[in-house]
Amino acid sequence: MVKLWQRLFDRDDTRESTKSPGESPPLTDADYEFLFEQLLEGVAGGWQPDRILQFFEKLSDRGKPEQWVEWLGRFREKVLASPVPDRQLAARIMQLGDQTSAIPSIQQIGATAYEIGMQLSRPNQDDAQIWEYDGPDANSTVPEVKPISLDELLVLLQQDANLVAQMAQQLGIETTDPQVIIQTIIARQPATDEATAWFNRGNKQYNAGDLAAAIASWEKTCLIQPDYDEAWYNRGLALMNLEQYQEAIASLDRALAISDDKQEAWNNRGLALMNLGRFDEAIASYEKAIAIQPNFPDAWNNRGVTLANLQRFSEAIVSLDKAISLKPDLDAAWQMRGYVLSNLGLDSQAIASWDKVLEIKPDDGKVWQLRGVALFNLERYDEALTSFDRAIACQPNDEEAWLNRGMTLFKLSRPLEAIASWDKSLEIKPDYYLYWHNRGFALYDLSRYDEALSSFERAIELKPDNQNSWYNRGKTLFDLERYDEAIASFERVLELKPYFYLSWYSIGEVLFKLGRYSEAIESFDKALKLQSDLAESWYNRGQALEKLSRSEEAIASLDKAIEIEPDYYEAWEVRGHLLQSLDRRSEASASLDKAREIRLNRE
Repeated sequence: MVKLWQRLFDRDDTRESTKSPGESPPLTDADYEFLFEQLLEGVAGGWQPDRILQFFEKLSDRGKPEQWVEWLGRFREKVLASPVPDRQLAARIMQLGDQTSAIPSIQQIGATAYEIGMQLSRPNQDDAQIWEYDGPDANSTVPEVKPISLDELLVLLQQDANLVAQMAQQLGIETTDPQVIIQTIIARQPATDEATAWFNRGNKQYNAGDLAAAIASWEKTCLIQPDYDEAWYNRGLALMNLEQYQEAIASLDRALAISDDKQEAWNNRGLALMNLGRFDEAIASYEKAIAIQPNFPDAWNNRGVTLANLQRFSEAIVSLDKAISLKPDLDAAWQMRGYVLSNLGLDSQAIASWDKVLEIKPDDGKVWQLRGVALFNLERYDEALTSFDRAIACQPNDEEAWLNRGMTLFKLSRPLEAIASWDKSLEIKPDYYLYWHNRGFALYDLSRYDEALSSFERAIELKPDNQNSWYNRGKTLFDLERYDEAIASFERVLELKPYFYLSWYSIGEVLFKLGRYSEAIESFDKALKLQSDLAESWYNRGQALEKLSRSEEAIASLDKAIEIEPDYYEAWEVRGHLLQSLDRRSEASASLDKAREIRLNRE
């Protein structure tokens, strides 16, 4: 009835601070840059225009659009001054521009950002091979820049340690090796306009739901720029959405080979592995994500889900609790926590977890249903019925909710309503055997045997190897006095499940009814060999022995029934009559008195 929640990562890294009432100080350039980084992270993680607008609206008067545009002008000067343009930053800024183009209130912010992104991503002529050199042998009297190739730059670096130090500082690396500097420059060459265009095209196609086209666009990007890690990552995410998990893992691995510090890539790699049933590898991936970002609630949640799949429930609870401590409104973690607790037999605690989900998502029909099942297990049938009714209100076409509602009504001794509920299940899914089986069971309880038989036979037609339907068909045929057919039905059960002791017991009942007492005793003996504490088998065996005038054996058999079930008044009564026939009057009287006492207590 329950599937493991599987969740793709949904980024929301905006940070909010709580201040006392009063005028907030204006944003500094450092504030703007910090917030801009968070905004770009959100856009890269899938923010749509309404979420971007919400980001700016939260800033209110502290960051008006015209102030953002003014700051972006200063930011442009800073990023364009870098000796090695950041093509990832360029792609993200242009993506922001695309996403805000249709939002009037922040359209100017987006347009300015897009322009910066284009300037940042646009390489100068021969930019991949030319650097500016201002070393000690430069002619200081001539104010012009001499273009040089990377090979020429390597020669100069090998000749000038000061130049090596200067370039290493500009590149943000620690090295004195000229070869390392040249390799770093090559690795950081900006993507071409064409690669960036294909990347942005893929993003638009993905957001429009055209995953196949998006994948093709990102493959173009990677063909032009093989180290474009974001394109490999996005391709992997799209393949996951198409449930092509093996290919998704390969794509995410390419992204991580380029940049292995991306917690989102490790997290989604774990999800792909989990969907392939490679749970231990999935856990290792989640733990990589957590090592990079310990406060990553989705990775903790997914780790918990995977541990639950491995039935490592105690560890799963610890992981889910960590996710909840980081993000108390993470409904997926609360839901899985309830599932794990239910599997541990802690239904009351499971219900408390699902109640938390319903505080967050009151119209989650599946959670109402899970809650109902737990209440059913606790025999709190009225509350369970209320939960199933809420589930149906949320999802009227959920056949399982109607099925479970019917089972609850049956437990509440409301069989007609139970049948009506199962009939609703059959309207939605007419070919599911369990609905027909349960319907037959309720009709049997109402002594509507012909209708019950039809339902059981329909269940068997849909699932011929279900022994329970065959068994209940046999019981119904017995009550319809179609004894030979009943025996055939019980024998079919034994073909499917040789150790189904109730079938041997029921065959014994039919044979007793037909007066075939010796055969009946053999059947009861076979039932008792499989289930020795079945009081009814001992009782009926005793009656069959009585019919064969084997009174002492009959009394011994009835004694076994009474030993198992001391308040079995029918056994006391038959025993008393047998003792009377043997002229054992005091024992007979005691036995009959005991039978009367039990019957009176029941009344």
